[in-house]
Amino acid sequence: MEENILKIPEDKFTVDVEKEFLSNLIEKAIKKAGGTWELANILVNKHNLKKYSYRGLSDRLRKWQRKKHRIYLNYYLSLSKFLNIGQKFSCSKINKFYFNKSSASISLKYPLIISKELIAISELIRVEGYMDKKNNRIILENTNMDLIQKFKKYIKTIGVNMPIQDLRIKVMVPE
Repeated sequence: MEENILKIPEDKFTVDVEKEFLSNLIEKAIKKAGGTWELANILVNKHNLKKYSYRGLSDRLRKWQRKKHRIYLNYYLSLSKFLNIGQKFSCSKINKFYFNKSSASISLKYPLIISKELIAISELIRVEGYMDKKNNRIILENTNMDLIQKFKKYIKTIGVNMPIQDLRIKVMVPE
């Protein structure tokens, strides 16, 4: 059976990478480029990563290296590409995914393989709920407890840790 890879906007996710690997990756990239300013210039111009200014990116590189912030997926993949590290190997060093500005992690590996759980979650949200972008949350509204239980089960299956996360499911009871 052929694996279907889910294409995601890489700039919308941050990743938790093995600390030692990320630190060494950034250090090698800085040495290869000739400094943090030069590396920032390469990432902005040659890899078309324009989220930060040169100065902002050079500061952010050191913060990512010291693990003070999670690195954006597109920056991590660009650093790996700059050092000619294969995508399969660099992706094996990713521990968790996070939606941008979220503390909710997803314990899946990159690239994301489409599974029945991801399809079910997507369809349940599309048909029975919505995404609140202002508050960075997903709202599921349904009266069918079987669907709600399946949603909870699938969320756990893809790696969202229920006790840590604040999962609010609105159950609507008809009168």
